This record gives sequence, C-alpha cells and structure tokens, in this order.
Amino acid sequence: MEAAENARFLLIHSGDDPTTPTCHFEAIIERLKVHGKTNYELLFYPKAGHLIEPPYTPHCRVCYAKIIGL
Repeated sequence: MEAAENARFLLIHSGDDPTTPTCHFEAIIERLKVHGKTNYELLFYPKAGHLIEPPYTPHCRVCYAKIIGL
C-alpha cells in the first residue's frame, strides 16, 4: 500500500482539444484536493491538439490504438 500512497498524478491537457474540455481537469484537481492530495501536476499546452505524442515516438497522421481496436 505504501507505493500507492507515494504515487503522483501527472495531468496533461491541450487547449485545442475539443473532446476534453478544461473543466474536466478542473474537476479532477478539485476531487484530488477534496481527498487531501497535493501529489499532482498539471501540464497545460494551450495550442496543442487532441493527440500529444510521447517524446521520441514516430509522428504519424494515423495511429492504431490496440485497446479499442481502431
């Protein structure tokens, strides 16, 4: 259980993503605060779109998400 107590939350949000409004992230942060959590960080990229690729991965116009089969 100690590992879970030491976990940190990294929230990454892009300002030009119409599928995930900023209010969703505000709600997540508020819920963390209600539970006494301060172990989170929000990275906000105002002009990024929906897909934020991990560093050093190929940049593709189309990608395959195995978990949803698309």
